[in-house]
Amino acid sequence: MFPSYLTARNIFTAALLFAAISAPTQHVMASQPLVIAVPGDAIGDAQSINDSARPPADKPLHLTFAVTSASANNIAAYVATLTDPKSPNYHKWLTEAQFGEKFGANPSDISTVTSYLKSSNFTGVTVWPNKLFVSAYATRAQAEKAFGVTIHGYNRSAAKVRQGYSATYYGPDSSPKLDARVASVVSGLFGLSNMAQRKPSLVKPAAHPNLESPDGYLYPSDLSAIYNEAALHNDGYYGAGITIGLFSPTTYAESDVDTFFAAINVTKPNINIISVNGGATDATDADEACLDIETIIGQAPAVTLNVYEGPNDGSFDIFSRMLADKPDIVSMSYGTPETDAGITAAYAQSYDVIRANMAAEGISIFVSSGDTGAYSDDAPTVVAVSIDASSPYVTSVGGTELTNITATTDYWNGEIAWTYNDGTLGSPGGSGGGLSIYYSIPSWQYGVGVQQTASDGYRQVPDVAACASTPYYYIYTGGAYVPYGGTSASCPLWASSFALIEDQVGAYLGCLNPTLYTVAASSPTVYHDITSGNNGVYNCNAGWDFVTGWGSCDFNQMMEAISGNLPISTPISNSAYLWNPGEQMISTPYDYSSTTYTTGDLFTGLETAAGKSSSAIAAWEPLLNDYVVTPTAPANVPVPGQAYWARFASTGGGLSYAGATEGALSYSVSLVPGWNMVADPYNSNIAISNSGLEVTSGSTNVPYTTAVQQGMIGPEFYDYDGAEYIQHTTGDVLKPFDGYWLYSTVNTQLTFLGPQN
Repeated sequence: MFPSYLTARNIFTAALLFAAISAPTQHVMASQPLVIAVPGDAIGDAQSINDSARPPADKPLHLTFAVTSASANNIAAYVATLTDPKSPNYHKWLTEAQFGEKFGANPSDISTVTSYLKSSNFTGVTVWPNKLFVSAYATRAQAEKAFGVTIHGYNRSAAKVRQGYSATYYGPDSSPKLDARVASVVSGLFGLSNMAQRKPSLVKPAAHPNLESPDGYLYPSDLSAIYNEAALHNDGYYGAGITIGLFSPTTYAESDVDTFFAAINVTKPNINIISVNGGATDATDADEACLDIETIIGQAPAVTLNVYEGPNDGSFDIFSRMLADKPDIVSMSYGTPETDAGITAAYAQSYDVIRANMAAEGISIFVSSGDTGAYSDDAPTVVAVSIDASSPYVTSVGGTELTNITATTDYWNGEIAWTYNDGTLGSPGGSGGGLSIYYSIPSWQYGVGVQQTASDGYRQVPDVAACASTPYYYIYTGGAYVPYGGTSASCPLWASSFALIEDQVGAYLGCLNPTLYTVAASSPTVYHDITSGNNGVYNCNAGWDFVTGWGSCDFNQMMEAISGNLPISTPISNSAYLWNPGEQMISTPYDYSSTTYTTGDLFTGLETAAGKSSSAIAAWEPLLNDYVVTPTAPANVPVPGQAYWARFASTGGGLSYAGATEGALSYSVSLVPGWNMVADPYNSNIAISNSGLEVTSGSTNVPYTTAVQQGMIGPEFYDYDGAEYIQHTTGDVLKPFDGYWLYSTVNTQLTFLGPQN
């Protein structure tokens, strides 16, 4: 039960455009049903049932449960600080376990899920180190009984089959149901379906194998000369000490790649086959694996290449293994449209948490933007981007065509977009690009050309590009040399080129997008700006565009820019933290006292209060029994340890931390009788315990628990999730960027005893 003093109300003036907001009040829990449906995999098409494709009753299904975490909303902001040179967190990569300590679910919630799985006789129950997912095995029969579903086999549409997807899939006939206590802590259940299959982004010229491009074919040495990896090679950088993880749900013939390596005089490199969840189920896409491997090793023969082979079932299993192995770079030449029937909002959300975790580990991720222009691959009238390429945490690689390349001009001599339906590859074919329907545009996506008429506040792809069409890449697969193209070629080219750069820099570079966009602003000549061509919906233009992003690049100049030999500036508009739209109870765990910034300088997205000349945040002043609004003290410049109310516009808001430092160790805030708005003054968690907090009584410091027992302060901190107050007590933590209500019965001080993980 909530204590009686929680009936106090503090009303925020309506003139500030804030809704009436009160201190926490007693909540009455409504009765809950015994079972609740949870989101996850897509439901199968009832009109296409084909139970000959139904998994056997004893077939093990690998299930993944996404466990709800209140701190997960802070992930994006924290990951942004890891790639900002002005942040104290710059390049301080986390292990998966450290990521879990910061953002993982409450241990009791994890225990609720694992206990349920074990009681259901599921096997292999595993808590991911990031404490956000729990995996287990169940037979089809067990899963149907436990979740109240029937798992059928289904036929795919003829259009999907023509595009290279499997002819059948399996999936549930309804959303899975869980016991209410389990459903309350689970945001997604995945693994009951394999509908969300990926297809490779490679295209073979529509002619017999001996067809030759007018300009010949591209070998690794040609690409090295054209995009200037050669300069890095000449300086001795071949990717030594760098590990690339290759997403590859297919087997391939090692003899094919060995033949290719011998032909280009490369000693057999260090390639490791990593089998995941039983390994790849077929060799349908062996040519994709050969294209990826031969392109990567062709530019970076000294890398360690881990080829992750697993079922092409849409599961998160390969990424889970990558998180554990922590390669420097990931290359993924597969994808499926965001509009695909197998993609759900819950799937998109959990998938992006995993990629954010990879970025926090320092892993750079390159993904093909796709080969069907701006369209969904099975419906050329539907505009869509790849769910695999649209994440803010991946670098999406589009496609181009090289011009004026001959045997005697083996250098960059012009480039246009791989234009939709231009006849060079497949039919119709073209560089993938457009707008996400799931992920908001990140703060780092800015620059010439980024804001266009089509921009709608969502992530824009691709980020960069390279040759994906004529001249074609010449690879060895299936016992013969064959020409191929597609963004499956341009993606591993970028991945391997950055292996050379990381070899030179000597460090993980993490999510590269903030750096790539900063380079475009400060050193635009690093890129080959592509201004000709289209992808069926969008046209190329100067600067960034929806067809080729910033274009291709001179990788030696890119290395110089990244290593500091060319100037790079980070604009103040980059945000350390992003908040959701609407009323938010916030804090700023930075000290701005040594800066000249005002609230208007620091925040983006604040809604302007009526009658005010600048945007407003508000602090509760107990002595006045009212809110005090900027630009009047104490809310003029936010201070560590103080919480504020803010109202953000429909796109949310952000905080710039340029020039700021974290609050000092052992930081104190004053409390007065009644409700007080307080906050964690550090950029890491504070334990609600005697190790994290203490209270001053007169001249005596009192342990936190003693102050609670003596009735000096209330036993609960309350934050606001945008809809209701959430209670936090001893054993929980206070999180940076959140604000909290705390009740005090006396004049005293609350002291934070230093930042903790």
